[in-house]
Amino acid sequence: MQYHELNHRGFIYVIKGKNELTVTESEKIYFYSIDSETLMPHLENVMFNYLSCSKLLFGARGFYCISYQEGQRSYTVHRRKYDHDLKIQVSDLNFEGSQGIELRKHNLFLVSQKDRIIFYNSKTFKIEKELQIESIETNEREKNMILVI
Repeated sequence: MQYHELNHRGFIYVIKGKNELTVTESEKIYFYSIDSETLMPHLENVMFNYLSCSKLLFGARGFYCISYQEGQRSYTVHRRKYDHDLKIQVSDLNFEGSQGIELRKHNLFLVSQKDRIIFYNSKTFKIEKELQIESIETNEREKNMILVI
């Protein structure tokens, strides 16, 4: 079995069921994600320890955090003030009237257009596959389109 060594000395915190790891040092706090296939840690973020804490514990959903210093009589509870929910543009196609669904088990999300379903990779946002849908001819003003996936 191969082990990976982190060059940090501090308090390590892991939430059961999540693939995340936090290492709290006196000067910095390191946030790692653990790859579920290789079980190798990947550095996601680093922040300065402006809280001056020796231990930093996060809630399962990430809204609350408890920080405390060894030898202190009490601890501090922090609550997230903002949820930025940053979004990026994946495609410049027109998805007006489209439907979408996520397939977490397969790391895919599907988006419908009028005559096709596009399979995107959830991690790279690249097109994995396109499925053309033959629509029925219509004499109506509006063309047929995919309503439900």
